[in-house]
Amino acid sequence: MKRSITIISLIIFGVVLVVSVYLLGNSGHSNTLSLSYQTSGGVPYKWEFEIANEEIVQFVRSEEIENQNTGSIVGAPITTNYIFKGVKSGITTITFKYVSVTDNSVLKEEKHTIKVGKDKSISLVVNLAD
Repeated sequence: MKRSITIISLIIFGVVLVVSVYLLGNSGHSNTLSLSYQTSGGVPYKWEFEIANEEIVQFVRSEEIENQNTGSIVGAPITTNYIFKGVKSGITTITFKYVSVTDNSVLKEEKHTIKVGKDKSISLVVNLAD
Protein backbone atom coordinates (compact mmCIF):
# COMPACT_ATOMS: atom_id res chain seq x y z
CA MET A 1 0.00 0.00 0.00
CA LYS A 2 2.80 2.42 0.94
CA ARG A 3 4.63 1.62 -2.27
CA SER A 4 1.62 2.46 -4.47
CA ILE A 5 1.10 5.76 -2.58
CA THR A 6 4.78 6.61 -3.09
CA ILE A 7 4.59 5.83 -6.80
CA ILE A 8 1.40 7.91 -7.21
CA SER A 9 3.01 10.76 -5.26
CA LEU A 10 6.07 10.65 -7.52
CA ILE A 11 3.90 10.68 -10.65
CA ILE A 12 1.89 13.66 -9.37
CA PHE A 13 5.11 15.46 -8.41
CA GLY A 14 6.53 14.76 -11.88
CA VAL A 15 3.44 16.11 -13.62
CA VAL A 16 3.44 19.26 -11.44
CA LEU A 17 7.16 19.74 -12.12
CA VAL A 18 6.75 19.39 -15.90
CA VAL A 19 3.80 21.82 -15.98
CA SER A 20 5.68 24.32 -13.79
CA VAL A 21 8.80 24.21 -15.98
CA TYR A 22 6.65 24.63 -19.10
CA LEU A 23 4.83 27.64 -17.65
CA LEU A 24 8.05 29.25 -16.41
CA GLY A 25 9.74 28.66 -19.74
CA ASN A 26 6.91 30.34 -21.62
CA SER A 27 6.22 33.21 -19.25
CA GLY A 28 7.12 36.65 -20.55
CA HIS A 29 6.98 35.51 -24.16
CA SER A 30 4.21 36.95 -26.24
CA ASN A 31 3.41 36.61 -29.89
CA THR A 32 1.86 40.09 -29.96
CA LEU A 33 3.05 43.52 -28.90
CA SER A 34 0.80 46.48 -28.14
CA LEU A 35 2.03 50.07 -28.51
CA SER A 36 -0.32 52.74 -27.19
CA TYR A 37 -0.67 56.32 -28.39
CA GLN A 38 -2.99 59.05 -27.25
CA THR A 39 -4.65 61.88 -29.14
CA SER A 40 -7.58 64.17 -28.47
CA GLY A 41 -10.81 64.07 -30.42
CA GLY A 42 -11.22 66.97 -32.80
CA VAL A 43 -7.51 67.80 -33.23
CA PRO A 44 -6.22 67.90 -36.81
CA TYR A 45 -3.52 65.27 -36.11
CA LYS A 46 -3.41 61.51 -36.38
CA TRP A 47 -0.85 58.82 -35.53
CA GLU A 48 0.67 56.95 -38.47
CA PHE A 49 3.27 54.19 -38.32
CA GLU A 50 5.74 52.53 -40.63
CA ILE A 51 7.33 49.11 -40.13
CA ALA A 52 10.86 49.02 -41.52
CA ASN A 53 10.72 45.28 -42.32
CA GLU A 54 7.29 43.64 -42.63
CA GLU A 55 8.92 40.23 -43.07
CA ILE A 56 9.81 40.41 -39.34
CA VAL A 57 6.81 42.26 -37.85
CA GLN A 58 3.27 42.70 -39.13
CA PHE A 59 0.42 44.95 -38.03
CA VAL A 60 -2.56 43.00 -36.65
CA ARG A 61 -5.14 45.61 -35.64
CA SER A 62 -5.78 48.78 -33.68
CA GLU A 63 -8.16 49.24 -30.76
CA GLU A 64 -9.49 52.60 -29.55
CA ILE A 65 -9.98 52.90 -25.80
CA GLU A 66 -12.05 55.71 -24.33
CA ASN A 67 -11.02 57.18 -21.00
CA GLN A 68 -13.43 55.91 -18.32
CA ASN A 69 -13.65 59.38 -16.72
CA THR A 70 -14.45 61.30 -19.90
CA GLY A 71 -16.45 58.72 -21.85
CA SER A 72 -17.29 59.97 -25.33
CA ILE A 73 -17.01 63.72 -24.65
CA VAL A 74 -15.99 65.63 -27.79
CA GLY A 75 -12.30 66.54 -27.58
CA ALA A 76 -11.58 64.01 -24.81
CA PRO A 77 -8.34 62.02 -24.93
CA ILE A 78 -8.50 58.81 -26.94
CA THR A 79 -5.92 56.05 -26.55
CA THR A 80 -5.28 53.73 -29.49
CA ASN A 81 -3.47 50.41 -29.01
CA TYR A 82 -1.62 49.32 -32.13
CA ILE A 83 -1.08 45.55 -32.05
CA PHE A 84 1.75 43.84 -33.93
CA LYS A 85 2.83 40.22 -34.29
CA GLY A 86 6.18 38.58 -34.80
CA VAL A 87 6.51 36.82 -38.14
CA LYS A 88 10.19 35.94 -38.50
CA SER A 89 13.23 36.07 -36.22
CA GLY A 90 15.09 39.37 -36.40
CA ILE A 91 15.20 43.02 -35.38
CA THR A 92 13.38 45.90 -37.05
CA THR A 93 11.95 49.31 -36.20
CA ILE A 94 8.47 50.77 -36.09
CA THR A 95 8.29 54.55 -36.50
CA PHE A 96 5.24 56.43 -35.26
CA LYS A 97 4.55 59.96 -36.51
CA TYR A 98 1.95 62.42 -35.26
CA VAL A 99 0.93 63.91 -38.61
CA SER A 100 -1.24 66.93 -39.46
CA VAL A 101 -4.24 65.93 -41.53
CA THR A 102 -4.26 69.36 -43.21
CA ASP A 103 -0.68 69.71 -44.47
CA ASN A 104 1.06 66.37 -43.61
CA SER A 105 3.60 68.09 -41.34
CA VAL A 106 5.01 65.94 -38.55
CA LEU A 107 4.50 67.29 -35.02
CA LYS A 108 6.17 64.37 -33.23
CA GLU A 109 8.07 61.21 -34.17
CA GLU A 110 9.04 58.12 -32.12
CA LYS A 111 11.04 55.06 -33.18
CA HIS A 112 10.80 51.68 -31.48
CA THR A 113 13.26 48.84 -31.95
CA ILE A 114 11.45 45.51 -32.05
CA LYS A 115 12.97 42.06 -31.60
CA VAL A 116 11.33 38.83 -32.75
CA GLY A 117 12.68 35.53 -31.43
CA LYS A 118 12.92 32.18 -33.18
CA ASP A 119 9.64 31.22 -31.49
CA LYS A 120 8.04 34.38 -32.99
CA SER A 121 7.88 36.02 -29.57
CA ILE A 122 7.94 39.79 -29.99
CA SER A 123 9.36 42.36 -27.61
CA LEU A 124 10.33 46.00 -27.40
CA VAL A 125 14.09 46.60 -27.14
CA VAL A 126 14.77 49.21 -24.50
CA ASN A 127 17.76 51.42 -25.21
CA LEU A 128 19.01 52.79 -21.89
CA ALA A 129 21.08 55.45 -23.70
CA ASP A 130 17.90 57.30 -24.78
